[in-house]
Amino acid sequence: MMKRVIKRLQVIVILCTLASSFAVAQNQSIHFEETTSWNKIVKRALEEKRLIFVDCYADWCGPCKKLASEVFTQDKVAEFFNSNFINASYNVEKSEDAKRLAQVWQVSALPTLMFIDPETEQPVHKLVGSGDAEWLIAGAKQALDPEKRLDAMLSRYNNGDRDPAFMIRLVKALSTAGMAQELEKITKEFLSGLNIDQLATPVVWSLIVQYENDPLSKTLLTVRDNAERFYALPGQNQKQLVQTKLASAILDKAMQYSMNPNLAVYDKEAYDAFVDYLVTAEEPGKSMAAVWLNTSMLSRQGDWKKMLEVMRAVKDEQILPPQVYGKYFLFYMQSLAKMEDKSAVDGGVKWIEELIAEAVGEDISTYYIRTTLYGAEAGLYEAAERYGKAQKAKKEMEKYVNLIKEATASNQ
Repeated sequence: MMKRVIKRLQVIVILCTLASSFAVAQNQSIHFEETTSWNKIVKRALEEKRLIFVDCYADWCGPCKKLASEVFTQDKVAEFFNSNFINASYNVEKSEDAKRLAQVWQVSALPTLMFIDPETEQPVHKLVGSGDAEWLIAGAKQALDPEKRLDAMLSRYNNGDRDPAFMIRLVKALSTAGMAQELEKITKEFLSGLNIDQLATPVVWSLIVQYENDPLSKTLLTVRDNAERFYALPGQNQKQLVQTKLASAILDKAMQYSMNPNLAVYDKEAYDAFVDYLVTAEEPGKSMAAVWLNTSMLSRQGDWKKMLEVMRAVKDEQILPPQVYGKYFLFYMQSLAKMEDKSAVDGGVKWIEELIAEAVGEDISTYYIRTTLYGAEAGLYEAAERYGKAQKAKKEMEKYVNLIKEATASNQ
């Protein structure tokens, strides 16, 4: 009898042990080093001959918290990182080590995930932002591959490799790493070296769409002059996509000059070239760009009456898409407060009040319109140092913001 009891107890102990082990295996997390001493972390990585994975975060960073609670805690992520890396986690706003490393590694956005070679203490690969488990593991696998990690690809590029398939991978890696300046420079450099036959391919066209926005660049001039070649690329509404790309590039350039008038002064040759380009540009980009430049000229001249007249016409004739018109409207309304004629503000407010009166309805789209208009009115009064009226307009704006929240909640 006693033997049977003992055996039964042994079975229970074994089952409990197995259950406990299984539970642990199913609730893993990336094991981050307890120490924040960088020298100790590097020493251990050198001893174990592993790369260092560094999670750079801050307390206020929402995506950082999401990574920590939803991705780092997944079994497959934990198993991969614990097996392949020495893992470190740094709040870049607290310890001196963290602040120093963030500066050395040029951490400018959070979360930033670094893969560091302990021999050089420099990054070999980098991810910026947050994603799912597959995204993180894929990035980590790149870091472990001497040919696919970012530092190796940049070296390959600097040695002259311009193979289109390789360039696509490099551009994607730079984008994922948040290296905007390098991304723009390398993409433009690569595209400018291609002829029409190389440009007019689906792979390269995808790069043009994402990264080339200068209408006077060699690349977009080639697209403009050989539009039929790009219309013929596979894809739905390809002709419309090509025309939209050219129009948006023209509009973006016009907005840059309009919102930063000094650009035209600093580089008059480039500005004159853009104006000459507009003469032969196609619609709708031509009219949209002209509207921004003409309104900018009237604003700088202080001719607020003519400026408001033009703005009304642009609205009535729907020359600009709604989202672009919103930016146009708010930008030039603010310019009224900077004019010598102080009645300019009253002229702007009068029109805003007319638009508010026209925005009739109790639906969410009307609430958005009224929020924007009261916001514009508040900004105009504030810029003119009429703080009492600015506060009144802000209260109206907040009322419609709350109505939007209520309407959104009731629709969910």
